[in-house]
Amino acid sequence: MINIQGFDSFSPMWEVFQEWPATLYKGDPYFRPSRDGLLSGLDVRYFLATNGADIIGRVAAIINPALSWKGKETGLVGLYECIDDTAVSQKLIHAALAHLAAHGCHYCLGPLNGSTWH
Repeated sequence: MINIQGFDSFSPMWEVFQEWPATLYKGDPYFRPSRDGLLSGLDVRYFLATNGADIIGRVAAIINPALSWKGKETGLVGLYECIDDTAVSQKLIHAALAHLAAHGCHYCLGPLNGSTWH
């Protein structure tokens, strides 16, 4: 059963969110850990997908009040990692989009991992 848990950067789950990609890509010679860091000054909601005790995906919904598209509030989705499973991916993306919509965002840009260069 897929469960999606949302939290902010003050949650102890943030460390788990930050470290999980190393588990997902363990043994991949091309994996390089990102330095996500806290997205300071922005409203960020982090989401982890789990199946029982196993983490199976992550994503962040980011609101930057200075960002707009066509004059409307615009959110960002990033820091996305997921096992190869469409259902998990859809639940993660839907959770992020629902969060952005609930906070007045009309558009969403992504993927974004802190900047357009990552």
